[in-house]
Amino acid sequence: MTEIVRSLIIAAIFLVIFVIAELWRTLFHGKVEHTRKFVHFSCGLAALTFSYIFQSHWSVLALCIAFSLIIIISKRRNLLQSIHGVERITQGGIYHPIAIYLTFLLSLYMNQPLFYVIAILVLSVSDAFAALVGVSYGVNFYKVEKDLKSWEGSIIFFLCTFLIVHISLLLFTETGRVESVLIGLYAAIMVTIVEAISFRGTDNLFVPLVTIYVLYLNFHASPQQLGWQFPMLIGSIAMAALIIKPGKKFGNSGVVTLALFGYTVWAMISWTWTIPLLIGIIIVSYTDFFVAQSEDKDEKYRVLPVFYMLIPAFIIIAIANFAVDVLLMEIEHVFFVPYTICFTSRLVMLWALRRKRTGKWGWANIFVRTLVITAVFSCSLFLIPDQNILLMTLMIFAGTFMIQAIFFTIAGRQFDKRSRPWLLRTAAITTVVVTLGVAAANYYLYQLMGL
Repeated sequence: MTEIVRSLIIAAIFLVIFVIAELWRTLFHGKVEHTRKFVHFSCGLAALTFSYIFQSHWSVLALCIAFSLIIIISKRRNLLQSIHGVERITQGGIYHPIAIYLTFLLSLYMNQPLFYVIAILVLSVSDAFAALVGVSYGVNFYKVEKDLKSWEGSIIFFLCTFLIVHISLLLFTETGRVESVLIGLYAAIMVTIVEAISFRGTDNLFVPLVTIYVLYLNFHASPQQLGWQFPMLIGSIAMAALIIKPGKKFGNSGVVTLALFGYTVWAMISWTWTIPLLIGIIIVSYTDFFVAQSEDKDEKYRVLPVFYMLIPAFIIIAIANFAVDVLLMEIEHVFFVPYTICFTSRLVMLWALRRKRTGKWGWANIFVRTLVITAVFSCSLFLIPDQNILLMTLMIFAGTFMIQAIFFTIAGRQFDKRSRPWLLRTAAITTVVVTLGVAAANYYLYQLMGL
């Protein structure tokens, strides 16, 4: 049977699932939350077979594009209310096929089809059960942006994830009992935290990706190595809370997001790479130049602005980790400058925007602030041994100023008319483009200098 025939069969199964959900909603008056989770769960189970029936990622990509288009078009035309009929704002239906394709691609690259199965099981089973328990039995709620989640749902998500990872590794791999328990606990903690701070359906994207990456990093780890992960993670969260909370600038979801990022940087690269993050956290938390202090918990910096602030830095971290661990290139230092620029540019941007509201804004002011922030962050450059500190400082200054020039040119003088999500997305995209360019320039510069 060719892959085209298999793709058509899977497509037919997905269409049948959509039809059943619509009939359930219209004929039997099913709740939208139930029909939505039915589609999520059933499509996830059907997608479990992908690693074993498809050898090419192009087949999976074609399926995912087709069903992404169905989701987008049906939402715009007010169709498929069994999926789109929820009152809250969510893009989970769009993220779901994207996550399936990316997870399949990663498992193909890792040559670990079981990792794909585990990740999609967590996405389908853990998320579905957590949502149903949260809706039916949740009484203790917490807020992530505008989404309400329950502690009961998070506990169920944790238990399901632990059982899925532990049992799958124990039964279908040569992983020992102790290792499978520790990997299961570690994966469950990490993925539950990610699910807890996700909003507007982004858990459909991040949950399987984090699951497969945790499995990849820890599959061959010893019990001793796995044991150290727990105090490192808990210590990162505790330290973040102790440093950030007194400043009253960040909400709980923002604190957890920053702690998780810091821990990820520490685990993937080195503890020295957490210093720029720590500098940024301290000066934002304890000065009033960047973010206003607020007693209202709903007005504090929460996960959305923190996410957009960190995503460029995470992209740089992922590329650096890939270059060092997979390509075996000893160029980790090449990425430290663009990584630092992710924080300096964001702080200068916040500073400039905060002053712009009072009318004290201009290119001369941005130049001076870029100079000040670059000088503050330059102390972290001394952690990179045998490097040209002056050259690295100049590159940080140039990259930071370039990002400001591009961002404020795009935003224009009508800043107050721009929506907050638009500003966050534009800032993140500008930072990613410029920092990747700086990374490439830095690499060729080091080659030219013979370093």
